[in-house]
Amino acid sequence: TTEDGVVRATAEHPWLTTHGRWRQTSQLKVGQMLRFVSKPTKQSDVTGDYMAGYLAGIWKGDGTSGIYKSTNGISEKLYDKHHVKLACNYDALETASRYAKLLGIPVSIRSITPTKMYPGCDRALIGQSKEAYTAFQKIFQQITEKPSSEFKRGFLAGFFDAEGSWASQGQLRFTNFASALIELVVDFLQYFGFSCHIEKRGILLLGGYSEAVRFFALMCPTLLKNKQGFINRQLNKSSRILSIEADGEELVRNLETTTGNFIADGFITHNCFTPETALMTDGGLVSIH
Repeated sequence: TTEDGVVRATAEHPWLTTHGRWRQTSQLKVGQMLRFVSKPTKQSDVTGDYMAGYLAGIWKGDGTSGIYKSTNGISEKLYDKHHVKLACNYDALETASRYAKLLGIPVSIRSITPTKMYPGCDRALIGQSKEAYTAFQKIFQQITEKPSSEFKRGFLAGFFDAEGSWASQGQLRFTNFASALIELVVDFLQYFGFSCHIEKRGILLLGGYSEAVRFFALMCPTLLKNKQGFINRQLNKSSRILSIEADGEELVRNLETTTGNFIADGFITHNCFTPETALMTDGGLVSIH
């Protein structure tokens, strides 16, 4: 039992202490401090509101939409031409494309020539119909018309994919200079219990590593490149062991990751593979302790 809940584990399972050493369960003592990241956050399903929120968030960060006058190439008469366009990291682009199609919005990923406005982008998600433009206007309207919790969650995920990064202090940052948008994002973050600081460059999410983990688990943004710093930051949160008790015997399964480490119930733990008890099954390798 720890300050942050009860953990059941085998005697051989290794845990990371605050001194940076791996200790098996059988080696732990009452009062010892373990590295603790954050309490587990239950992930929600991807709903229609979440997808609409994601599109609104990423479009407000990296997209454009509008109506302009154009000829049809046959006569000089001007017609209204509608457009929506998103140019960003390709992984996020694919997510936005998938969500838009699931919501019935006619858009497609097309090749573009990199420009000053879209440096390094050779593909964009584009819609050139009144139907696509109107659908996005309806989505944008939801931002201020009492958006649901799922819409807010999706919005923050999409906005992070567009404007999110790691700050030098090891905290998450949303970079944007539009004051109205900054106020909106702060309001949505506070709705989920996050604390933040408004700075010249945008918004700084407070709370360090544990709050960053909670943000990723709750919002589920797409971009791995914006998450990669999260595994290299120094952990500064810990949890004290209050009691240790034997709890009988049962058959357990071993979890192996390619990195060798993973988070279990919020605690930093390590693979505990024991070759002499490994079994190869049709479903893969299973270790029994």
